Amino acid sequence: MPTDPTHFGGSIELARRVRRHCDVPLMRKEFFRSVHQMDESLEAGFDAVQLSLGTVSDPELFAALRSRAEQIGLEVVVGAHGKEQLLRAIELGAGVIGLNNRDITALELDGGTVSESESLIPMVPDGVLVISESSMLTSADVVRAAQAGADGVLIGTAVARSADPVGWLRSLRGLAECSR
Repeated sequence: MPTDPTHFGGSIELARRVRRHCDVPLMRKEFFRSVHQMDESLEAGFDAVQLSLGTVSDPELFAALRSRAEQIGLEVVVGAHGKEQLLRAIELGAGVIGLNNRDITALELDGGTVSESESLIPMVPDGVLVISESSMLTSADVVRAAQAGADGVLIGTAVARSADPVGWLRSLRGLAECSR
């Protein structure tokens, strides 16, 4: 979940409230700028952080963030958009890669398609988990991501805009499992 209040309307306090009410794994997706944010993530109840290559472009900062997250037991998802970033994530030895179907650095809102994941997933080595992120506006998008080989999906805007978010998510579960 994003905690950036300016671009995504999130906050650390909102994350704490979510954690108090549910025990599913939570991943913080953020514009990380300091190692302190890894400790903040753990304290707020996150289980994982996504370090996006497009927003953490300094290799030294990326390494420091990743090292601290792993030291304190957070799962690290390496975020990538496009072939160049995907190859970098693979080179870094990422165990989990979040393939963003939109360019987070351009602050694109969901409106694209899962075609980015469809074209890049075949390049991911066996044993690396892939999360297809963003542009999941319909159940057909989730099915396409699953058929392309995604191990999971990250859905934000469609859930937030749904009149029945819980029902919308429940309807996807069986669809995605049947499409594999």
